[in-house]
Amino acid sequence: MEVFDQSALKTVLMFGDLMISLSIFTFLGYAVQVISFRSRTDKYKFVSEKESGALKVTAVLLAGSISFYSFVLMGLSINISETYQYFFVGLFGLIVGSTLGYGLWSFLSFYHPFILEKRLKDIRFHPMNSPVTGKPMMLLNETQEDAHLSQEMIEEEDNFSVDYDVWVDEESDFKVIERYNTRFHPQICESCNFRTLTEKKQEIIEQPQLHQKGVLRKHYECSYCGHREHKDVEIASWDEESKYTMYEKDIVEIPANKISKSETEEAEMY
Repeated sequence: MEVFDQSALKTVLMFGDLMISLSIFTFLGYAVQVISFRSRTDKYKFVSEKESGALKVTAVLLAGSISFYSFVLMGLSINISETYQYFFVGLFGLIVGSTLGYGLWSFLSFYHPFILEKRLKDIRFHPMNSPVTGKPMMLLNETQEDAHLSQEMIEEEDNFSVDYDVWVDEESDFKVIERYNTRFHPQICESCNFRTLTEKKQEIIEQPQLHQKGVLRKHYECSYCGHREHKDVEIASWDEESKYTMYEKDIVEIPANKISKSETEEAEMY
């Protein structure tokens, strides 16, 4: 019986080691991927889309390993030998792991979004140096940047689907326009004040016509308190849509003295 007991505990310990190794590998793999990005827009997109999921997987694996380790420690402390003891020791390990897992999951679901938002701001607004002069570039405010954006870009911002940042080198007139997709970022719920309000679906209330704008309704739901709300935004009319070229790139680098305000939307993107 003693040989069997030791063999069982070693097997459980092996599963614990496997899960904590996977937990560490998942976290380090995510961290290495984040460090590897040179473009801030690519890093911003990756962090906003992947960080929450990567940390939750890490938390589940960590909680599982703690559950197995708790089983082994309790088994050794009471010198486990009887079948009923395995049941209660297993139950103890499950409770410990589940409690830790629930705590980590709750933290990542309800409090981590605030940390993530600050992290994304640090990535997005990190000072930028001009590749022309090497000097710090100036980030324009919402009013100033409109002079450098196409009408379509401005409408995208008004519809809360994307944000554009315009950085200008005043000495060389070199500028960089960065595009950030903020559509799926959790917002602060007005009911519970957690950053857990996310967009669930969209529906067109009024179809756009040739010379008439349409209306798109966005539905939001809070994952914490269940609060629901919706926001209506305008959709460009057909003739407006045909005027503008859709910008698919994240970064536009333009010498400002080469492009006038009216020509900005025709700039080559690379």
